[in-house]
Amino acid sequence: TAAHCIRSRKTTYAVKYHLSYQTTKTILARIPFVHPFFHPVFLWNDIGLLRLVIPVTLSAHVAYVKLPTIDYKTDEPPCKISLVMGYGVTHTGKNAAITNLQCAEIPTISFQHCHDLHRKYHNISIEPKIICTLSSEGIDACQGDSGG
Repeated sequence: TAAHCIRSRKTTYAVKYHLSYQTTKTILARIPFVHPFFHPVFLWNDIGLLRLVIPVTLSAHVAYVKLPTIDYKTDEPPCKISLVMGYGVTHTGKNAAITNLQCAEIPTISFQHCHDLHRKYHNISIEPKIICTLSSEGIDACQGDSGG
């Protein structure tokens, strides 16, 4: 999940996962762990872990998410396409999240390209461990997709 989703002092969370396209299950999770270098303003290292009270059964619809290793090099991403999923807003200006899980494939770009774009359009620098994506069709993660 995202670290900014579990920063509160709560000790118990409900986690919903998909058993199939139409069937979901909710289980309890405890002991939140937020990345020790999470930055709440810039959202650097925005990753958190929750320990599930009971294990989930892996299937065609339930699998582990593969995370980059500590020596991940951002100069040339190993994958040209990233998968983004969530229940967030689907159109600019909309506030309501949706009830069906959305999924999209978007191009992954190098850190240097990402850094250059941030400098040009926002006049900011970014951390070198950020995985960047760029879509010219307006398909991207949005408000409400975090934590999924």
